[in-house]
Amino acid sequence: MTMLPVPIEFTLPDGWRSVPPARAGAPDVEFLAVHPGSSAGFTATIAVTGRVREDGAGLDELADESTRRLAEQAVAVKIGRRERAGDETSGSLTQALGLRVRTGGELTDLAQLRTFLTVAERTGSGRLLVVDVVLTATPAQLAQLIADFHAFVGGIRPDLSRPRRRPAPSRPPWPRLPPHSPPGRPGRHRREP
Repeated sequence: MTMLPVPIEFTLPDGWRSVPPARAGAPDVEFLAVHPGSSAGFTATIAVTGRVREDGAGLDELADESTRRLAEQAVAVKIGRRERAGDETSGSLTQALGLRVRTGGELTDLAQLRTFLTVAERTGSGRLLVVDVVLTATPAQLAQLIADFHAFVGGIRPDLSRPRRRPAPSRPPWPRLPPHSPPGRPGRHRREP
C-alpha cells in the first residue's frame, strides 16, 4: 500500500464521502472519496497517495511520469494546462488531463486534475516528500466539481496534533495555496504514515 510521507489533515467538501480504497478496487490509494451525486454513468473520485523520491525528480518529472503511467492504461491521454506554485522542491503543480478509457466494451471520456504537493526533506538527503491528489470525473462533472477539488487541496495541512516519529518541520511542508482556494467545512480527516 502507498504510504503518505507526512501525516496530513484535510476537510472533505459537502457531497463527498470517504470509502475504503481496497474495497473500491484502489489498494494503492491512501485515501479515496466519492461524490455519489455525480454518478450518472460515472462516480467522480478524489484519491490521495504519497511517496518519497530520492532520485532528484522535480514537479515536471512527477507530472510526466504520471502521464506516462496513464497512457499505458488508457486508450488516449491529452495533456492540458499545468499551473505551479512555489518551486521545484517545495511547491505544487496541478495538471489537467483528458482521458479516454475502455470500461467494459465502451469508451468513456474522463477528465483529471492532478495536484502534486512537494517539499524537500530538511536533512539535506535530497529526498523529496510528495503528496499526490487526483480528481477523476467526466468532463461535465469536472465543471461542477472543480471548486470542491480546489477547496480540498487548499485545505490539506500537515497534521501536527499527533506525536511524530521524526521532528516536526518548522514550517508546513508545502507552500499555502492561494487564498481563493478555501477549505471545505464538513468532516475533518487525518492520514499519517
